[in-house]
Order: sequence, then C-alpha cells, then structure tokens
Amino acid sequence: MMQRKTSKITFPDLPMIPRSEFYQAIVDVLHNARINSHRAVNFIMVEAYWNVGRMIVEEEQQGRERAEYGKYLIRNLAIKLTDELGKGFDERELRRMRQFYSTYPIRGAVRPELKWSHYRLLLRIENEKARTWYLAEAADQNWSTRTLDRQINARKYQKHITHATTRRRDENLNADFKGI
Repeated sequence: MMQRKTSKITFPDLPMIPRSEFYQAIVDVLHNARINSHRAVNFIMVEAYWNVGRMIVEEEQQGRERAEYGKYLIRNLAIKLTDELGKGFDERELRRMRQFYSTYPIRGAVRPELKWSHYRLLLRIENEKARTWYLAEAADQNWSTRTLDRQINARKYQKHITHATTRRRDENLNADFKGI
C-alpha cells in the first residue's frame, strides 16, 4: 500500500494574532450571535406551539359536542402529526399546547427569553399570580429551566409574598409608633 504524503500548510509571513481586545471583541460578537440564534430558534418554536394551541382551541369551539370532539380532534391530530413529524406531538403535548394558548391568550404575554421547557413548568402552577411572578422572575433573572423548577419546588413565590407581607406590617407598625 502506498502511503499518501500529507503536507502541512504554513504561513511563515503571517504573524500570530495576539489575544488582544480586537480579537476578544470578534470572539464576543460570534459568541453572542450563537447565543442569540439559539434563543431565536427557541422562541420561534414557542410561538409555533402557541399557534398550534390557538388553532386547536378555535377548531374545538366550532365542534358541536366540545368535550367529545376535543378528545377526537387531539387523538387524531396526535396520530397524524407523529406519523409525519415524529416525536413531540402526542396527545399530552397537544393538550399542553392548548393549555398554553388558554393560559396566555394574548400573544404579547409570551416572553421571548423563555423556552418551551420553561412554559411546561409554568403551566403546572395553578395560582395565576404565582405563575405570573415565576414567569417574570425566570425571564428577568435569566433562570434556566432547572433553576425555575428548583424555585417552584422551594415555594419561592410563597416566601416572597410572606416576606413582603411581613415587611409591610413592620412598616405600618413603625409608622404607628412615629405618630405616638
């Protein structure tokens, strides 16, 4: 067997680029572009799931016997979508998309910073005020889904409310004592 010669290409006339501010700025631009492209793709999928939920709700509302028609619609839609598009479109997931739209019927309320996995966690929260608080905190604090899940399980909202109530009570007591 004949061995292939491999030649290494060298550029002796070109100096090495030092790790300078210029170089770091380019790395930062590219790194940020990657992060933003991932966020954009994630949000496009969140929007798609919101639209699927809206379409299911609108279709169900046209059905005569809503509950029975809804079961039939989602079951058959899940079969067809899974056949054509693969995993991720079973009955449970389609019901979740319907719930997503029903929970956030105003498209502008959906935060672009959050992924579908964030919304899946938020949909489990029955208390609307708590869900709204977790939504804002997750988006504003850039929480990962793991952090959001941990905060929900730690009952962070309830602790926040308790702390705020105690602080208001203390402020009222202080104001009362100043008046004496």
